[in-house]
Amino acid sequence: MFKLGLIGYPLGHSLSPSIHATLLGLAGLEGAYDAIDTPPDALPHQLESLCALGYLGWNVTIPHKLAAARWVDRLTPEAERIGAVNTVRVDPETGERVGHNTDGIGYRLSLPAVVQGDLPLRPTVLLGAGGGARSLVATLVEARVPSLTLLVREPDKHRATLDWAQALAARADSPTMVALAPLAAEAEVRVALAAAALLVNTTPVGLWPEVDATPLPAEWLDALPATALVSDIVYRPLETRLLMEARLRGLSVHTGLGMLMYQAFQAFTFWTGIPVQAAWIRQVETRLLLELADSDPTATA
Repeated sequence: MFKLGLIGYPLGHSLSPSIHATLLGLAGLEGAYDAIDTPPDALPHQLESLCALGYLGWNVTIPHKLAAARWVDRLTPEAERIGAVNTVRVDPETGERVGHNTDGIGYRLSLPAVVQGDLPLRPTVLLGAGGGARSLVATLVEARVPSLTLLVREPDKHRATLDWAQALAARADSPTMVALAPLAAEAEVRVALAAAALLVNTTPVGLWPEVDATPLPAEWLDALPATALVSDIVYRPLETRLLMEARLRGLSVHTGLGMLMYQAFQAFTFWTGIPVQAAWIRQVETRLLLELADSDPTATA
């Protein structure tokens, strides 16, 4: 039996159990996927408990992605490069815990094909610089976006992330110029937005139930070029306040549901060795849209 799970805190909003229950059924595997609320001070104990209880693997979400990288036995090259873990697999023979990160590739695969193809031409602004941002930074640097600006509330707290991102670009021989800017400096933010072809919210701001929250004042979106894509990794509500404000201004938007699905598909294959088929993707998406519509009155299809 495949025992899988998710650790994070809080987990009331998560759709991951629905995704993996569907995938297990479609793959003909007997198993279960449990959402396990894990406060930060309980993380080390929880990781040991999951191994003792025979879990094959688990996902890791807010606020544990950075800490989990220190509590595994080995990191995959992707997780080592990012310094954060969103997926752990336990080797059934040795008990070794292997930390992986599927967020970055999940995000890239979720983008429209035309955007994936022209990422090297898209100056990008990321809102946030935490564990959720690191995987996107690595993916965008490797995609050779020309510039990447991290907008944060407290720049001094994220100097290490800036140094890491710049070193990553240098090691990858990527032309990406990485910068850090204070979210409170409106003039500086507007300059960054005016040059951006892609704006991504990597913070939890706007996550249900705080659906009226937005990571930056809506009127600042007016600085974006008309051809910019506004993206949000939050998936509940399906269309966040940030995306609604962007759509009102005629901008293209990209919801977080695709990233959620594609990072999950990569994790499922990492655990089971079974590739996710195209027909399964359509079934998972249909199930999630129905679940969002049933449980969240703000959700739209």
